[in-house]
Amino acid sequence: MVSDADPVAELAGLCRALGDPAAGLVVAGEGNASGPGPDGTIHVTASGSRLAEADERSLVRIRPDALVAALDRDGSDEEWLTALLASRVDDTAARPTVEAGLHAVVAAAMGPVYVAHTHPVHVLALLCGERGADLATQRLYPDHVVMLGEAACWLPYVDPGQELARAAGVELHRFRASTGRWPRLLFAGHHGVFAFGATPRQALDTTIMTEKIARITIAAASIGGVTPLAPSEVERIGSREDEAYRRRLLSTS
Repeated sequence: MVSDADPVAELAGLCRALGDPAAGLVVAGEGNASGPGPDGTIHVTASGSRLAEADERSLVRIRPDALVAALDRDGSDEEWLTALLASRVDDTAARPTVEAGLHAVVAAAMGPVYVAHTHPVHVLALLCGERGADLATQRLYPDHVVMLGEAACWLPYVDPGQELARAAGVELHRFRASTGRWPRLLFAGHHGVFAFGATPRQALDTTIMTEKIARITIAAASIGGVTPLAPSEVERIGSREDEAYRRRLLSTS
């Protein structure tokens, strides 16, 4: 469930937290985010906006179903831009982020969630290397499982925009069919990470935890190598009642 607070103000606050230079998650106009709006719409960041300076004017309300339908048509770049602009509830609003299609796909699949897309320094270091997929498949310690789930989605590099949105939709549904749940993260090789949360705080916490895990991974690799938890250990943590209780509290705080 999402918060009863003003979703636009909450999304703008999430954007500013993601854009904080001290966090090392994005630089300048990098990254984007989305959150639920009324009547099946979502708010997404405008193209070229700075997350660190986000306010209500930085957000565009769009119809996700319109973009999902456009993705089925496999159009040109020009046709995709037309679809992006046509998806706006207010046709005088700014151009939505090029990743609005992926945000629309997530909303259509997962319902009212907050999505944080960033390029964290250490996460991207791994995503640009040979072991980027390990971020999705390996778990290192108990709170890694509690906060980020037993596994996540992984995609090798895909052209940003409509191609990435299509690939993400396929991967999200594959993950759901395989595990019975939606992921908390989608990693895109040579690109960045998409974190999903029931609240803005959960999306932010998930993003920050992901960067922490990347830093641990790089540090462990530098002193002999990474030794992940065994699958049985990950499954045990994921099924513990006390950890499920903590996870529920964290998802609504």
